[in-house]
Amino acid sequence: MLQLDDVFNQGYSVDSLPPITHTMLQADIISQKWANSKYNEVFDGTYSPTLLDHCRLILSNRRVLDTVNGSFSPEISYVDLWKGSSKVGWQSHIAEKIDFFIIIFFLDKELNTDSYIETAKLRLNSSMPYDLSDISKIIPHNRQIVMFNCLDPRFVYRTISLQAATGMKVLEIGGKFNFQCEKFKSS
Repeated sequence: MLQLDDVFNQGYSVDSLPPITHTMLQADIISQKWANSKYNEVFDGTYSPTLLDHCRLILSNRRVLDTVNGSFSPEISYVDLWKGSSKVGWQSHIAEKIDFFIIIFFLDKELNTDSYIETAKLRLNSSMPYDLSDISKIIPHNRQIVMFNCLDPRFVYRTISLQAATGMKVLEIGGKFNFQCEKFKSS
């Protein structure tokens, strides 16, 4: 289960998606239409209602994400889908006005250690890309689900070449927590 304490304290939480949920999503992803671009094969942007419904189910599945006895009710802001990813520098999703994003990996074979995502935290009174602390490496595995904190602008992320040659597909879900508890509601 994704741990909210980890999301808020270290910027992310990692777990494995239940096999049945992963298989259901994988079937949805395989059925999507893909278009070629000069960079990579990319999703054509037309989501099936089934894929969107299954993404909503992930956010409400207590084996994936514990909503802490109803203290929040997550909602989807966007869904994105791609095959692999090129190298992307340090970034924060704070400008997208989302609270979190989740990525789920679908791999035909395991990646080598040259493909990974790094997370870090900017030190207080710092600005990107300098003075990073707590740098962590996440090497994707099949069925892996990762939730990232987008509320704290000090948490940043970058991708080191997630190559599509491995048969990798990545589903990204961005959303809002919609806290029900006064302590956590944003103003």
